Amino acid sequence: MGCVLGLRTVRAPAQCPRSRGVHGLREVRVPPARLRRPAEPEPADGPPERDPRGPPGAAAAARRRLPRDQPRPGDRLLQARRPGRGADGGLPRPRQHGGNRPRPGPRGPRRRRLRRGARGGRADRRGVLLGAAALRPAPPLRPGPHPPRHGRVSTVPAAEELLAAVWGLAQDARWFSGRSRGGQPVGLELDDWLVGPSPGPGLRTATLEVGYPDAAAERYLVPLVYRPLGTEVAPTLAEATVDGVRYCVGELLDDPGAASLLLQLLADGAPGFHPAREVPTGLPGRRYSGEQSNTTVFFGREVLCKVFRRLEEGRNPDAELHEALADTGTVAGLYGTWRDGEVDHAIFLETLPNPLDGYVLACQYAAAGHSFTDYARRLGEALATIHAALAQRLPTSTASGTDFATAARVRFDAAAREVPQLADLRGLVESTLAAVGHDDFPTQRIHGDCHLGQVLLTDDQWRYVDFEGEPLKSIEERRRPDTAWRDVAGMLRSFDYAAASTGMDSGTWLQEVRLAFLDGYGARDVDQRLLRALEVDKAVYEVVYESRNRPTWLHVPLDFLESLAREN
Repeated sequence: MGCVLGLRTVRAPAQCPRSRGVHGLREVRVPPARLRRPAEPEPADGPPERDPRGPPGAAAAARRRLPRDQPRPGDRLLQARRPGRGADGGLPRPRQHGGNRPRPGPRGPRRRRLRRGARGGRADRRGVLLGAAALRPAPPLRPGPHPPRHGRVSTVPAAEELLAAVWGLAQDARWFSGRSRGGQPVGLELDDWLVGPSPGPGLRTATLEVGYPDAAAERYLVPLVYRPLGTEVAPTLAEATVDGVRYCVGELLDDPGAASLLLQLLADGAPGFHPAREVPTGLPGRRYSGEQSNTTVFFGREVLCKVFRRLEEGRNPDAELHEALADTGTVAGLYGTWRDGEVDHAIFLETLPNPLDGYVLACQYAAAGHSFTDYARRLGEALATIHAALAQRLPTSTASGTDFATAARVRFDAAAREVPQLADLRGLVESTLAAVGHDDFPTQRIHGDCHLGQVLLTDDQWRYVDFEGEPLKSIEERRRPDTAWRDVAGMLRSFDYAAASTGMDSGTWLQEVRLAFLDGYGARDVDQRLLRALEVDKAVYEVVYESRNRPTWLHVPLDFLESLAREN
């Protein structure tokens, strides 16, 4: 994921794009959220948002575009120097992990696997379900010993107020994707306390369920903090009474002191928290100021927490693959995960020192005519290490070449109907797919959205980031094994975009970089037919994307396809 803390200044040429968003998170700055009362009309979509000059992905297709002259929250964050280490030049030392460390508060029972209740609630979770007209207890847990309860929201008006406030928050938030699909709140489930509300702030999660007229319901995670009236830090969403005490309820990730308790819970191995190494504690949380499809919180200069807002059954690929790759040196170090059974809530990673964005760096070298082959070779080596580890540690399978070719033809037919320039390239596509249509090939877990914008150079070493996959796909689709050559093809197409960003003839530079990357990957025995088919399939997608969003870049994938057609 994008570890942007302390990013070192890189003076890019004018032709190169200015980076934006959190690198590796595929996430975009948008105007900050504002609480809105339920009766207020939904805000109209703003003007289109400017896209970066990078290889498009499915995530980019879902973004709104901002006008060129509109300032962005946290602008130039990615060019900021690394902050100093304080007046005394030091950082707080991590507390030693010990068995006698005081717990942050009462613990609830260990989380159980998500399954639906009558209203889409978790049928085996103790808590409360808040609907538009009633407050009712959730079904009880299975019989067994449990810690004592620490109260629940006590009045129907307060419950309705909290549901309305959380729904208003969601409608203005980047992490909520249902604004344009007619979504309506079904209910709000409050889970047991992570940390009880006395004597310090109380922590618990809420799950907002949203229904749609023509689609399945969705569930969104909203961590909450309870502070006594008059001591609130985060903006107040609602008020609630717990055990006779009146509390202000706010979003946990907006409260630096309360958010730091998440690190303590991880360090203690509290139910649902799974530490992978010793965890530094006592670091205040700082929410990243840009709006994102997930939410990023920095703890000091050491830890980055990525909170997954949309909850789906099954492990999130970003958390699952970071666990599998933690010891390979190709990704950010893993501190641990927070999950509810098989549903991931968050991942805790180390922040990377002085990271440089791979796409920006490649643009600089291409514009200056400098060799990028050493960097490209090491990129290939790192990707090969990732694929080898994933093939060894996670399930593998076999895919049908016939099925791949059929699906690629369907995608091309749809693209050609939208972009007439593709009609003359049908012969190229047919011959390319025919060459692989009768062979099976091995599949495994892969990155899934591999390009130069998903790599960071830190301490002269490449780290791959953001293993969440294409966000428009379900978690089930993103976790499905695929050919490793799809990642290779994605990176090769990304080199093409970096070369095109110069506005000059960079054919020699591009060819050298491609060969160096394949050499580093160990692709001397590559199935050139399959690799070409994957590049063609990716370029066809790029043609559609550019025609819709960046017409001035349409020539990049078209030039690639036309050059292959001439070779044939």
